[in-house]
Amino acid sequence: MAAGLLALALLARPQAAAAQPVAASPTLRLEVEGKPVAVDPPPFIEAGRTLVPIRFVAEALGAQVGWYPEQQQVVVGYPGRQVVLTIGRNRARVGDVEVPLDVPPRIVAGRTFVPVRFVAEALGATVEWAAATYTVRVWRQPSEVRRVTLNRAVGAAEIRVELSAPLLSYGVETAPDDPKRLVVTLFPAVPATALPAVPGSDPLLAGLRFEPDGRGLRLVVDRRRTGPYWLERDPNGLGLTLKLSYQVTGIQVSQDGWVPVVTIRTDGPVAYQTLTLTQPDRLVIDLPGVTPAAGLPAEVPGVPALGLQRVRTGQPTPQTTRVVLDLAGPRPPVITPTADGLVVRLPPHLTDVRWEALQGRTRLTLFLTGPATATAELLPDGRHLRVRIPQAVAAAPQVKQPGPGMAATGLTISQGASGLDVVLEVPYYQGHKLLSGPGESQVVLELEGSPLSGRQIWVDPGHGGHDPGALGPSGSQEKQVNLGVALRLRDLLVQAGAQVQLTRQDDRFVELRARIQGANAAKADIFVSIHANSASNPQAAGIETYYWDNHPDSARLAQAIHRHLVEDLGLRDRGVKKNDYLVLREAQMPAVLVELGFISNPEEERLLTDPSFQQRAAIAIQKGIFDYFQQE
Repeated sequence: MAAGLLALALLARPQAAAAQPVAASPTLRLEVEGKPVAVDPPPFIEAGRTLVPIRFVAEALGAQVGWYPEQQQVVVGYPGRQVVLTIGRNRARVGDVEVPLDVPPRIVAGRTFVPVRFVAEALGATVEWAAATYTVRVWRQPSEVRRVTLNRAVGAAEIRVELSAPLLSYGVETAPDDPKRLVVTLFPAVPATALPAVPGSDPLLAGLRFEPDGRGLRLVVDRRRTGPYWLERDPNGLGLTLKLSYQVTGIQVSQDGWVPVVTIRTDGPVAYQTLTLTQPDRLVIDLPGVTPAAGLPAEVPGVPALGLQRVRTGQPTPQTTRVVLDLAGPRPPVITPTADGLVVRLPPHLTDVRWEALQGRTRLTLFLTGPATATAELLPDGRHLRVRIPQAVAAAPQVKQPGPGMAATGLTISQGASGLDVVLEVPYYQGHKLLSGPGESQVVLELEGSPLSGRQIWVDPGHGGHDPGALGPSGSQEKQVNLGVALRLRDLLVQAGAQVQLTRQDDRFVELRARIQGANAAKADIFVSIHANSASNPQAAGIETYYWDNHPDSARLAQAIHRHLVEDLGLRDRGVKKNDYLVLREAQMPAVLVELGFISNPEEERLLTDPSFQQRAAIAIQKGIFDYFQQE
């Protein structure tokens, strides 16, 4: 129905003026719950039925009224029980049932008159007629208290009362003879349920009981202490909630390892708000709706050695308790709500990461907000080193990665159940030392440097430009394979700290003598030439590595690289061989030439042109170079 609710007053008029009946004499009177109700215009009798203005009856019975002018209908009732009457129609609807009326509703002097007995009884009330005093007496059917529950809600303890119908009146007050006792009045009401038992361990309640009060009912609440309380009514009137505020009953300071812990004890779960202040550093925790218990100390000593100077309590407003932690520096908290308060931990937070490249070493410094202890261990894969800081928390620092030439190639930070894990990628692990001790606010770790750090390595991708090198059955060119592996090898060696020079970085032709002359002029530490093999027999397959007697260590370099190529690539081992190739013969440093496979073999051609295979080949060569320098 399209219309608005009237606030218990119906002022609508019909389309045509209704006849004004003559009021009965003597004047009819209306009483609701034994109290006279002033009615204007006065009630009248029509066809043996007493009609009264609906507004007065509804107000007295605590019902709601709605007027819908388009339908000329009035709706009166409570949630779940409604009566719909139509002006001038002798049928009404009670809930979903249509029933007859002896007298239809009328509008008189701007007021909607309804048969009082029918409406009152439809709403569950009782109607009496006192002929001697010409009085209509209406007694509201008491609301049933159907359920009472206890709830330790966040912010306040709750005593919930569920009703069958809205009350005419309700309230709560402190008993005059006992400030810890509260009395909730319900009118009219009767108990229809047993009260819940109050546990003997309840810190707030001592007991509940019903007391009859005429046609009303009193719910007596015995508390263990005084404190703020308030009563809330559901919008539909079918429920009341008595709320009892919690109190802060104690403050305890302790420590868990290197972590200061502040326990705020209350007699129920609480909500909280925090504020961080500086100059000096403070953490403010406000507990709205919570009051301090009598005897709560204004100050509790802290743990100054761990950065907690002291804890103070206060009351910025009558309904708020404030707890202030005075700190020696920034300390982000970890706050855990419990059933009886809050646990505030001040763990060390990782705020920054710093890398330093030292002579032959790499230093990592982890900056924390407070003292901590740390351990460092190499993980079973041999390529990762874990620094574990128990109880620490990451404060979302920028994760700074190590630079080129450092002994680590990457860093990740993760939060584990036991604390903070900082994991370093150390593919060239040589050793480590933890320089910081327990109780320090910086964790300092040093890594032994990569054996490639500072080494000058020349990498020669064979052929190029107008010289394609060998050709594969599908038309692939050796020069492209050589360059692909060389570029990947360069990146790996640079990451390990080497200084790398390529004889060509793109598809260009470079004379053989120019390739080795550049390496000699630069006084390179080693020279590695990369090639793919070829043969007239398409079944020829495998890996070969060549060296020459140009330098005493050329054979050792060739053996180291060849071993990893065979192990990592899984191709046939054709051995380490001597050959006086120009780039080997004229080299003034250890030099090798690798043949990664036969491009003339269809299967190995497919591998050689696969980027993932080229990456595996580069890694294998890099491992061999690493082993060579490590054995010096």
